[in-house]
Amino acid sequence: MSSEPVRFEWEVFYSHQGEQKLGPCGVNVFQATAMDQLRTALRRFPPDAEAWGRICKRVYDHNAFPPECSRYEVWRAELDAAGSVRWQIVQKTTDQEVAASGRTRGNGNGDE
Repeated sequence: MSSEPVRFEWEVFYSHQGEQKLGPCGVNVFQATAMDQLRTALRRFPPDAEAWGRICKRVYDHNAFPPECSRYEVWRAELDAAGSVRWQIVQKTTDQEVAASGRTRGNGNGDE
């Protein structure tokens, strides 16, 4: 197990009047708990809200000065018409792979 602190951040996004909005969000030290919290939050939305969510893993490096962290998406979830949550694992990319591709990691506000 890594000695660096790890957090799992979950976020819900939904559509309102044709615009993408940030809904409920939270953080947990346990991935399974974060998944349960995201699932519960998604199920509170009506199907026409087109709600979806994601779980990002954040690893803090307190040995760096100033302290740094890396953040990447590990799970994406969608609410289907029947009210079930469908999960998709997201391929992890390293910071070097992101830099080589010319993409940005995003700022955590859904602006990727």
